[in-house]
Amino acid sequence: MEVARPGPLEEAQIAGRARRGWGRQLLFPILRNPLGLAGLLLVLTLVVVGSLAPVIAPFGQNESAGIPFQGPSWGHPFGTDKFGRDIMSRVIFGARISLAVGFLSVIGGTLVGTTIGMVSGYLGGWVDNLIQRAGDTIMAFPGLILLLIMISVLGPSIRNVIIVIGVGIIPGVSRVIRSAVLAEKQNQYIEAAQAAGASSVRVLFRHLAPNVAPLAIVIATTLLAGAILAEAGLSFLGLGIPPPNPSWGTDVNLARNDFPVHTWWVFFPGLAIALTVLGFNFLGDALRDILDPRLRGATR
Repeated sequence: MEVARPGPLEEAQIAGRARRGWGRQLLFPILRNPLGLAGLLLVLTLVVVGSLAPVIAPFGQNESAGIPFQGPSWGHPFGTDKFGRDIMSRVIFGARISLAVGFLSVIGGTLVGTTIGMVSGYLGGWVDNLIQRAGDTIMAFPGLILLLIMISVLGPSIRNVIIVIGVGIIPGVSRVIRSAVLAEKQNQYIEAAQAAGASSVRVLFRHLAPNVAPLAIVIATTLLAGAILAEAGLSFLGLGIPPPNPSWGTDVNLARNDFPVHTWWVFFPGLAIALTVLGFNFLGDALRDILDPRLRGATR
């Protein structure tokens, strides 16, 4: 007796339901990965510290709290800078700005880049050529030069730093997503949706989007470290977060003329940058191992 097989449309629905469960399978694999767990703990610590900065910080971000250039002590665990401000409080408030710039720029750039990449890969033809040539033009500039040009035109501010870093992210994200869509649109569930009369918009956002979402999440997580480094670099050059706003890059820049005499002023903001980048890199690698189908067999 022959068993009835589901048709193409039923297969598409089954595949869609199976793929929608990917988000629930992230936490436990990360907890079983030592480096992923370390990255998750570092990122969560940074989020908690940044969110509760006004409560955790012992002093205000620009408050003159002690004697200038006071070394680390019980009253000032990270010491004070040349203005008498508590460095620990500056580092804590700086986490809030770094998180805001990193998350907003990466989320915005990834969403726009993912949408552009999906449209480019799915429609093809002259639309694909136009989008890819525009991306090639932007990517022809070295990343730092592109950031410096855009921030010089727009001017240094928190909003402009977010815009500049987000724009710099878009071409790379769109190219990776385009490649994924080119492979994904050959599957039967896309053909079934097209045969059922689904519009291009529905195919893109109802069928393709859920299947490229894991890749977009991996890309976004790995880009967060670079976005935070970019903000710190721009602030170090005096083109990022304008003073007196607390920024790790700005504080390192202010402290460089007094290094190595007052080492703590450079060390603690620099350590915060290093730990943040390390945490996001660890977490991004763990998510890549979990969500990348080519690596699943190797990690089990």
